[in-house]
Amino acid sequence: MLHNGDATSFAQFRTDNAQASGSRAGRYHQIIIKEPSTAEPKRAKRKRITPEQLKELTAVFESTDTPTHDIREVLSKKLGMTNREVQVWFQNRRAKYNRLRIEHQRQMRANAAIMYNAGI
Repeated sequence: MLHNGDATSFAQFRTDNAQASGSRAGRYHQIIIKEPSTAEPKRAKRKRITPEQLKELTAVFESTDTPTHDIREVLSKKLGMTNREVQVWFQNRRAKYNRLRIEHQRQMRANAAIMYNAGI
């Protein structure tokens, strides 16, 4: 027998017991089964940075691409952001910088190959 509730099910089953004393040859057991929640956990709404925040973050990025915890703390308080938001912004900016650098290197190699093949 299975009873379905919101997030919990109850299952009742019988086990035979050859050694059972008395008139009952088996016992009934009831267990509680927790079902996983089907609802998706809600994510926080994405926060966009303001032009003023971007200007300040970019200025600091030009001097250091990996600010210390203390620098991030000062920035986060000044900009009204969390330390983690500042940290993620710097991670994303470093990734963007590296992606652009690699693309530029590929472009330069391709241009050099074209010039070499053309005999220039």
